[in-house]
Amino acid sequence: MYQDKLRREELELIEFYPGGLYNYRKIKAATNNFDIANRLGEEGFGTVYKGTLSNGTAIAVRKLSTTKGGMNEFVEKSRTIAGIKHPNLVTLMGCCAGKNQLLLIYEYIKTDSLEDALFGSDELRARLDWPTRYRICLGLAEGLCFLHEGPKLKIIHGHIKPANILLDDDLNPKIYDFGFEKLYHKQKSEGTVSYSTTEVKDRALEANPDVYSFGVVMLILVSGRKITTPRAGGETEYLVDEAQIMNRKGTLMDLVDQNLNYDWEEAEMILRLAIQCIDSPPFRPTMSTIVKILRKERSIETILIKPKGD
Repeated sequence: MYQDKLRREELELIEFYPGGLYNYRKIKAATNNFDIANRLGEEGFGTVYKGTLSNGTAIAVRKLSTTKGGMNEFVEKSRTIAGIKHPNLVTLMGCCAGKNQLLLIYEYIKTDSLEDALFGSDELRARLDWPTRYRICLGLAEGLCFLHEGPKLKIIHGHIKPANILLDDDLNPKIYDFGFEKLYHKQKSEGTVSYSTTEVKDRALEANPDVYSFGVVMLILVSGRKITTPRAGGETEYLVDEAQIMNRKGTLMDLVDQNLNYDWEEAEMILRLAIQCIDSPPFRPTMSTIVKILRKERSIETILIKPKGD
């Protein structure tokens, strides 16, 4: 049935949560004809606009261009993940599709991304005190755990980075843009870069790239530094490399942002956990284990012992 809708002249709604039909004309009206004033950002996989539906619901609309074959894949994927709800996930409400164009419709989170908060205005950065950064680490872990081990679907994000972590009014993290990573890269050979390692083919380890990326985000949160830092002479300093070197030297705590009034034990635990997350795939913890450690229900020491013979 939805295949027939794709052939219509107007873009039609394929799925919408939690009910109601919104065709292309209504989404177009909600964004004021995709007015540049409503543009929230230009990303590697489309432009995002703010919109307001006729019932007053605020939405964020990602506008993509794709092939007809790619369109069907996106539609099928959106049907499976539309409406998934968790306190630390941005809900995909649905999509409109047709005419080699796709609109992904999300709930609207009006505050900034974690990247903006860390590296934008001094005012917003000042709100990221130690308890807030710790809470962001835990919330991010809980959201990823839900994606990986949820009751219905097992979803690998594949694109975790500060720009894809939105913060609500209370600076609680909400993971954005999950479920479409493989389709994005199938449609485009180039795009924005996530902090992921080489693709893991062992199905038991398929969530490893998300764990690695989570570890990198923890390093960024605790250090207040970007993933790369230009140095004199045209050299570049890589945060992951520096963290691993400092860990071997026993100076890992020097990585903590010195502008923070932080809890030593919590900071040390997060940094050691981050180092474990960016270790070789067999030694990375699962997100459920990470959540237990961050909730202080389990000691990090239980995951630091590598198997005998290694």
